Parts: sequence; C-alpha cells; structure tokens
Amino acid sequence: MHLTIREALSIYPLTEAKLVAGKQGESRIVKSVNVMDAPDIADWTKSGEMLFTTAFAMKDSPQETVNLLRKLNERGAAGLGIKLGRFWTELPQVVMEEADRLHFPIIEMPFQFTFSDQMNALFNAEYRRNTQLLQVVLEKQKKLMQFGLKQDNMLSMFQLIRDIIGYPIAVIGVKGQLLFNASTWSSEQLGQNWPGKRKSGWVYAGKDRAYRVSLFQQDDEPLGSLFIMPDTVLLANVEEGLFQQAADILTFHMGFTFRTHMEATAQRDLQNSLLRYLDKGNTLEEFLEHSVIFRTVFSVTWIKATRWKSF
Repeated sequence: MHLTIREALSIYPLTEAKLVAGKQGESRIVKSVNVMDAPDIADWTKSGEMLFTTAFAMKDSPQETVNLLRKLNERGAAGLGIKLGRFWTELPQVVMEEADRLHFPIIEMPFQFTFSDQMNALFNAEYRRNTQLLQVVLEKQKKLMQFGLKQDNMLSMFQLIRDIIGYPIAVIGVKGQLLFNASTWSSEQLGQNWPGKRKSGWVYAGKDRAYRVSLFQQDDEPLGSLFIMPDTVLLANVEEGLFQQAADILTFHMGFTFRTHMEATAQRDLQNSLLRYLDKGNTLEEFLEHSVIFRTVFSVTWIKATRWKSF
C-alpha cells in the first residue's frame, strides 16, 4: 500500500472521517494499517504504518498519549486514527497541540463503521489503483515497442518519448550538453547531476527532484542521461521498469544516429581526400592513409550495429 493520508481520506468510508490534528502531515505515506490494542504498540510499529484505536489503551493519561505520539513519530508511523464516543468523547487539547507540533496526523474515525470496514476499503482502493496503473504502464510499453521499430529525427524522438511516458523529461549528452528539455528544470539544475552514477534513481536540485536513468550502449559506451520528472510522491516498480525501457530504446536510437553521423563524416572525408589526390593536392600515401581510417570507422560502426540488432 502506498497512499498518502490525504488520498486515504478520499476513500469511503474514510470520507466520513476528519483530520483533526497534525494537518501538515497529510502527505505522509500509508504503507500498512494496524489496530492498536496495547500501550506499548510503538515498540512494534513499522515505518509507514497507520494505527486505528478506540483510545482504550490511552484513556486514563493524556500525557502518556503525548509520549506515544512522539514514539510513533520517531518510528515513522503514518498517523493515528481514533474512534471517539466510547472511551474519549473528544481529543485532549495537549494531544492535539503535540500532534500539530510534530505534524503527526490524528484522524477522528467515523463511529458507525468498524475498523475492518475501513481497512478493507483502503486495501481494495489500493488494489484497484495498482491494477489501473499496470494497465496504463502496459499500454505505454506497447507504444514504446512500436516506437522502437521506427527511425526518426532526434527532436521528434525525444518528444515522442515524453508523450508516451506522460511526464516531463530532459536528456543530457555524454559531455554534459543539453540535448532536450521539456521540464521546468533549468540547464543549471540539470548540470548539477552530471556526470551521474550508472545506477538509476532519484537526483535532487534544491527542493526539486527527478528520476535519472543513465544511457549506456551494450559495449558500455556512455551516451548521457535521461531525466524524468514524475508528479507522484512514490514510484511503483512497474513505472521504474517503464523508465528503464524508455532509456534502452532511447540509447539504441541515439547510438544509431551517432553511428550514421560518423559514417557520413568519414565518407565526406574520403571523398575530399580523393578529390585532393586527383587534383594533385595529396600524395598517394596520404590518400591510402585516409582510406584505412575510413575502413576502420566503417568496421567499428558495423560491429556496433550488429550487436544492437540483438537488442
């Protein structure tokens, strides 16, 4: 489960709940849900866990509840849902003040629903969301594979990758040059993360962050980096796989374009060398030397192209 507190409160019957304290923590991530039935629950709480309670274990001491909030916050808990009406009719002021100070969300749970109703609703919503996400990613992967069979100019290639992924992207070349930028990041921000490590992951420029994937050919020759700026707090594994697939296809096309450019340059040089030789501007030895260079470039690019056919 990867829902924010804000998203969890948009799911029925949690739509009937109220975020009564710690409202600045509504972006905390809920990874799991548990029911609190013991005062030492903080010792067993996991990061991202949201606890539901009737307040029975804390009803006699608001100060102990304050201490509990501090421990839960230290453990990285997502929040605390309290069902009022049985043991507490309202939250003690000292508890609400501490929750606000810690930015630790406290939710007043609707009395007419059981905890199991609300837990099942959260799990079902997460399942539906994951299913929808998987369908979206599979559709994007199909478009990427269709794109992978095409050859086009570099600019339209970058634009098409951006449109398929659905997030802003930027591409940095192997020497740090800006090849494409359809994001809000400046060239200076992108330059802070060049050169980057080969391992994919999050990179930061101030408060902004992007997911960077290195572009490496099969012979470990670097071509640059792909930066993706998702609008989500957390990425699903299938989305990370999609980004890697986009980077692989982008690497193939960039490598092909580079090889084509090298071959064309070598051919022009050979033609110019031949003309100079025919015009008596070059000796036969100089012409033969250029011919050897051309054959070397052509052989290397042909070998790389052969390798990439297995891609």
